[in-house]
Amino acid sequence: MVKIVFEGPLSRQYGKSVEIYENSFYSIKAKLKDLGILNEKDEVKPGYIVLVGDKDIRLFTDDERVLFNNEIRVIPINHGG
Repeated sequence: MVKIVFEGPLSRQYGKSVEIYENSFYSIKAKLKDLGILNEKDEVKPGYIVLVGDKDIRLFTDDERVLFNNEIRVIPINHGG
């Protein structure tokens, strides 16, 4: 099982977390895409940071490494001007 935890205003929109029982990178990507966090190319959309453990998901070169972690955090980035 993998838990996707939402921080800040995302927790009001999606709830504090979502659990995925299929522990595969495909199911994780599909859920993040359904939630609007990933774009059509399975890349993190601007305005979000997705952490697997304490590491940005974009730094992983091997998709399977995500499976060794049981918590993914989605953090919205707010910019002021």
